[in-house]
Amino acid sequence: LILVIYFVNGWRPERTEGKQCETGFYRVPNMTCIELNRTSINQCSLNNLTGQTSHSAFQTFCSQMNSIAILVNGQWQNQSGTLPLQDIISNTSDLLENDSLWENMDKEQRLLSASILLQSMKDLVIATGLNLPDQGKKKSSSKKIDVQIKTFREKNSSSPEKVTLLTTGAMMQIYRQTAAGTKTNGTDFAAVALIAFRNMGSILSGSIFNSSTTGGELEPFELISDVVSAVITNRESRDLSPAVIFTFRQKKTFWKSYCAHWNYAAGKSYWSPNGCHMNISKKGFLQCQCDHLSGLALLRSDEQDDLHPDVVIIISTVVLCVSLVCLGISVVTFALCSSLKSALNATHMHLCLSLFLGSLLFLVGFGETRNRVVCGIIAGFLHYFFLAAFFWMVLEAVHLYHMIRNIRNLRVPLSNKIKMFAYPFGYGGPAIIVIISVAVHPDGYGSHTNCWLNVNRGLVWSFLGPVYLII
Repeated sequence: LILVIYFVNGWRPERTEGKQCETGFYRVPNMTCIELNRTSINQCSLNNLTGQTSHSAFQTFCSQMNSIAILVNGQWQNQSGTLPLQDIISNTSDLLENDSLWENMDKEQRLLSASILLQSMKDLVIATGLNLPDQGKKKSSSKKIDVQIKTFREKNSSSPEKVTLLTTGAMMQIYRQTAAGTKTNGTDFAAVALIAFRNMGSILSGSIFNSSTTGGELEPFELISDVVSAVITNRESRDLSPAVIFTFRQKKTFWKSYCAHWNYAAGKSYWSPNGCHMNISKKGFLQCQCDHLSGLALLRSDEQDDLHPDVVIIISTVVLCVSLVCLGISVVTFALCSSLKSALNATHMHLCLSLFLGSLLFLVGFGETRNRVVCGIIAGFLHYFFLAAFFWMVLEAVHLYHMIRNIRNLRVPLSNKIKMFAYPFGYGGPAIIVIISVAVHPDGYGSHTNCWLNVNRGLVWSFLGPVYLII
C-alpha cells in the first residue's frame, strides 16, 4: 500500500486595476495580484510505506519533481513575475524520457506518478499564463511536451470569439466566455493553455478502457494520439458549455476510435468516453467535443479490426453515384417517352425523382457541418425528399393493388381519381410532417457530426414513424 501526500495549491489571483496590491500579494505584468502563500507548489513525498514493493524508483521520481517545484517556488519567492517555462518543460521532458525509471516502478506507482506529473504541469503552465500581459502568447516545446498559452480580456472586442491553441499533434478551440468563467473583482483577464504529452502509451499502460458510457464494458486498448490537457482560469473546468473542441492528429486511421479521458484512482485507473463524443473525422485527423479538459486522448480497442474507414466511404460514394445515374436515366425516360405516359409510370417517375434528389443531397451535403444553419437546411430537405419517396411508394402500391384486381385488363380503374390526389399526398404529406417537426424542434436538424435529424431528442421518429407505418 502506497499512501502519497501530494497537494497543489489552487491559483486564486486577486485582479485589481488602477490600485496597489494588498499586503501578501504582488503584481505581475497583466495587472493581476497573486497571493504569495498560494503560489508555492508543495513537494511530492511518501508516507506510511508498507509491503515488499521497492519504492526506489518512485523516490527518484519524487526527487526530480521536487527539484522542479523548488525551481518554481524560488522564482515566486523572488517575486520576479516570470516563470522559467522552457526549463520546466525540458526537465519534465527528460523525466518522461527516462525509460528505466518508469520500468522500475510497479503499475500503481507508475500511474500515480503520471497523475502527479500531469497535474503539476497544468498548475505550472497556468501560473505562467497569469504572468503574461493581455493578448499575450507563449509557446514552448521539448522532445516529449508541447505547450501553448494565450491570454485575453473578455471586454477586448478585437479578440476572436473562439481561442485556438495549437501543438504538434493537437489543436483546441474554446469560447472566450468558457475559458474566462465568472469575473473576479470586476475584471475579466483570463488565461488558457494547451499541453500535449507525446508517447505516453507505455507510462499509462495497465489502465483499463471502459468503452461504455454507462459502465461495465472493460476492454484492452491502444493509445493512438498525444495525451493532451487544457487548463483555464475558469474554476469550473467540468461540464463546460459550450463544449471544447479538440482535434487530434492520428498516426494511423482505424475503423473505430474513441475520444476518452484518463481517470486516476488507486487500484482502478481507467479511460472513459464520458463527457466526450466524436465530432468530425477526416483523413489523418479526428475531432472530439468534450465538456472537460484533463488527460484527453484517442483510443482504439485491441479487439477491433483494422478496417480503414476510407474504404467504406469510397464504396458508399461509388454506389451512390451509380444509383444517381440509374435514377436520372429513369426520370428522363419516364418524362420524355410518350408511350410510357400513364398514371402508374408518373408515380414511378416521381418516386425516382424523390430518391434522386435525396441521394444527390446526401452525397454532397451530409457531412457539411461547418455552417450550422446550412447544415440544418440540408437536414430538413433530406428529411423531406426521403419521406416523399416513401409516400410515392404508397401511391405505387395502390396502383399495383388495383392493377392486380383487374389483371385481365391490365389497367388501373379510377386512375384519374388516384392521379388527382397523388401530388397533394406525395409531396404535401411529407411537407406537413417536416413543417411540424421544424416547429416543434427547430434545433433538431443537423449536428456537429452530420446533417441529419438529431437522434438524441426523438426527432428521428418523425421520419421512422411514417416509414414504419408505410412498410
